[in-house]
Amino acid sequence: MVPRIPWRCLRTPPQVITHPLKPRPHLHNFTTTPPLAAKPLKAKGPPPGSKMNVEKQRSQSNKIRIKKKPITVQKPAYQIGQRKELRKRIVLSNTNAIPVVLPTMTADLIGNADAAGAMFELPSEEGGDTIVDRLRALEAFQTKQHWPFFHRPCTLFRRETVEVGRLLERVMKREGTEDGRVNERAILHGYYGCGRSILLLQAMTWALQKDWVVVAIPNAQDLVIGHTEYELEGNSHLWLQRAYTTDLLRKILKANQKALKRMNLSQNYRLGRMEEVKKGVAMKEVLEKAVQDPLLAWDAFNILLSELGQPGSPPALFTLDNLNQISLPSKYRDPSFNLIHSHDLALPNTFLAYLSGKRSFHRGVTLAATSSKCSRTLALDAALEGREVDPYERLDPRVGPSIEGARIIHVDSLSKAEAKALMDYYNESGIMKDTVDITTFNEKYAVSAGNPKDLFGTCLRMRQ
Repeated sequence: MVPRIPWRCLRTPPQVITHPLKPRPHLHNFTTTPPLAAKPLKAKGPPPGSKMNVEKQRSQSNKIRIKKKPITVQKPAYQIGQRKELRKRIVLSNTNAIPVVLPTMTADLIGNADAAGAMFELPSEEGGDTIVDRLRALEAFQTKQHWPFFHRPCTLFRRETVEVGRLLERVMKREGTEDGRVNERAILHGYYGCGRSILLLQAMTWALQKDWVVVAIPNAQDLVIGHTEYELEGNSHLWLQRAYTTDLLRKILKANQKALKRMNLSQNYRLGRMEEVKKGVAMKEVLEKAVQDPLLAWDAFNILLSELGQPGSPPALFTLDNLNQISLPSKYRDPSFNLIHSHDLALPNTFLAYLSGKRSFHRGVTLAATSSKCSRTLALDAALEGREVDPYERLDPRVGPSIEGARIIHVDSLSKAEAKALMDYYNESGIMKDTVDITTFNEKYAVSAGNPKDLFGTCLRMRQ
């Protein structure tokens, strides 16, 4: 008889299927062996081939290894304006540098050709105020001029320094028209690193020593990159930058305290819409009032320029660095979203009026310096070179007339006498470790091609 086996049992594994005639084995799911009777577990020994001791291995395995997190010190957040302050910080002295005894660059050296090729230190004391502090207020120093490497700020008297000094000398001697009006206009032009900004610094140093009124725009790029407030003036159709003008008046007031105290208004002026300043008021009071209110800044600036054009006013020095920047369209836009030309901004327009001779001081010098860092301006290059413009060449027609009549002072590379004086100063200051002999001088002068900026870099490198 065939046993009756359910078909479902065929799906089970063969080891589970039991024969129906055989007894089913009894399976236990637990053990009845007492735990004390169980054999103890053998300790695991070291792996074969290991020379480590068993006790040492057990002691190391019991150690708890905790991975320490690196300690991160979070820097405090920068305050408003702190990044700009650190970026524009000027260091003019280094106590670790070797002090070098040099003659002082006084106003007696103006136009002196015998002093060319010598090093001079900037005047340090003038009563309670210093010339260096007044130059710092005008932002005459720049961050990339290697001032922190030396004990005191010093400068090289060059051939171009003599030419700049003679501009100031002619104004002081009143070598002009019969009414005593003398105005000199010049542009410092050269290649990268030739020292145009240093020549502006030397001119401002002499002007401050002679109690001139110095008005300096340290970087024309700040006027055109579109980061200051601007508004259209209805009368002149120029775009005013009141915030920048207020800051400029603050610099003028800080650097020209003595000259502004002695200046009195020659007539009545309107300051703003309602206020009026009367004749005889000191110019210092007018500027102090305008610094407190930006709405009065542009009117006060025009009052200052107007008084500097009157007989009996002190001589004036008006400088601007990076002339190329105001020969291009600015980043500002009008209500139609068209780019505003730099000549339509009030401050660049005013400076170019003095540089081209449309406006003038009673006695003054207008001095500008070109830049090699910004984009080339073909119209400005053609005007500086004095070449004829191709009629098929598309150039800005407003750039050439803006510098018409200004004298071009070409700033060339250093002569060998000037480079020798500069290398001797580097050696005495501890910057240059090599001895300045004929071989070393020829090598460094040839590598730098007489460029003052490159000469400093070559003097820092030691010969292998």
